[in-house]
Amino acid sequence: MTDRPKAKAPGHHALPSAAAATRAPWVAFDAVAQLAAMAPRYADIVLDNLARPFPHSAHHTTRSAEDRPLPHEIHLAFFTSFDWHSCVHMHYLGVTLLEHGVSADRDAAIRAALAATLMPEKLLVEAEYLRSNPSWERPYGWAWLLRLATVCAESTDARIRAWGHALDPLVDVVADLVVAWTATAEWPVRRVLGPHEFADWFTAFLPGLAADSRILKPVRVTDESDGYFVHLHGLNLSRAGQIARILAALEGAGGWDAGIRSEGASTLRTALEPLLRAGLAAAVAPDFMSSHWLATFA
Repeated sequence: MTDRPKAKAPGHHALPSAAAATRAPWVAFDAVAQLAAMAPRYADIVLDNLARPFPHSAHHTTRSAEDRPLPHEIHLAFFTSFDWHSCVHMHYLGVTLLEHGVSADRDAAIRAALAATLMPEKLLVEAEYLRSNPSWERPYGWAWLLRLATVCAESTDARIRAWGHALDPLVDVVADLVVAWTATAEWPVRRVLGPHEFADWFTAFLPGLAADSRILKPVRVTDESDGYFVHLHGLNLSRAGQIARILAALEGAGGWDAGIRSEGASTLRTALEPLLRAGLAAAVAPDFMSSHWLATFA
């Protein structure tokens, strides 16, 4: 197994941590309190998803007439929750809830569900499938796998850490695949700007940003049963999280023009709450097209 430095995985909620919120008084939403309030519902969503093998959207590339396996035949660990990456991040949400704390009965149920899938022998089969299909679930599923492995590895709970060790072969495969993939990409690395540079870039990038800008408005989903439409709920949550992080960066840019800073920050603050509320309401919607993934983003 390759030695890797541990990277701190951010929480699954859309807003900054409690410490970040303390430093940024403009954040009116308490992410920790929200998680505490929603944890029972999220736990039930995790348990429902991990027990649902169907419907399933398989992305296996069929190579012959005989190569038509059922999901659980090739994915011994991650075969529920509609598709592979959703199953991976439902496992991540389950571990996150165990770390946060849920009622004893839900804790026991989540542990049992995760223990049944995060078994070393099953994860070795998953690792071999990834290695044999190097572009499969790239990069989205890879990223969720690494987040799951990180939150397990950093846990103070011995059982959860054991799941992290069991995930190591998968992490090693993904690490190899990322190196091989980025070696062929023309622009594999993004530039990271400091607060002052980012403030200048952001002002130039969206010079006409205003309260009525379409990009700041919640997007409405007209058909909750449509698996593609409901991803707009995720867009609302993603935009809310992006705005929170942009505000944090702009607040840290002490040299940013005061007039632009005040107007731009006010516009973003006003937009944050409606986007967040729209996404959170959908996260606990009963339709499986939303429930199989959205709670992880909330």
